[in-house]
Amino acid sequence: MEHDAARRPILGAVIGFVLGAVFLALAGIAFFLGGGPFVAAIALVGGLATIAAGIVVLVRR
Repeated sequence: MEHDAARRPILGAVIGFVLGAVFLALAGIAFFLGGGPFVAAIALVGGLATIAAGIVVLVRR
């Protein structure tokens, strides 16, 4: 049981990195396909925040 509990933060961080990458990709798509700079900025900030949260989870582990 302890082995599974030790994996949860790592799994959460990996999922956070993937979601962050998706948000960053969506920011680029929104900016270049005419979604507007504000929509792209929101997606960019969300992606960076998600990646930062994943890094914090890994560092505090």
